[in-house]
Amino acid sequence: MLKGLDKEIDYLRDAKTHFWVAFLGSFGGSVSITLSHFPLIPKIIMMIIGFVFSLIFLMNYLKKGVMIERRINFLKKKGE
Repeated sequence: MLKGLDKEIDYLRDAKTHFWVAFLGSFGGSVSITLSHFPLIPKIIMMIIGFVFSLIFLMNYLKKGVMIERRINFLKKKGE
């Protein structure tokens, strides 16, 4: 394959990984809030916000992950 195509494929795989890391970071932050010593009401509010963001990041990963894989497969076929 061409060197430019290899770089673009690597970039797309990195982008897909960043979506996954954003989901895990948001989810982990929500879980760590449950273990903290905040008062109950702010803790519940922060947990709900964290879980909502983690779900948004997960949906983003699932939607864009499929699109990225299609693009990678297209580039691989183009480079052959």
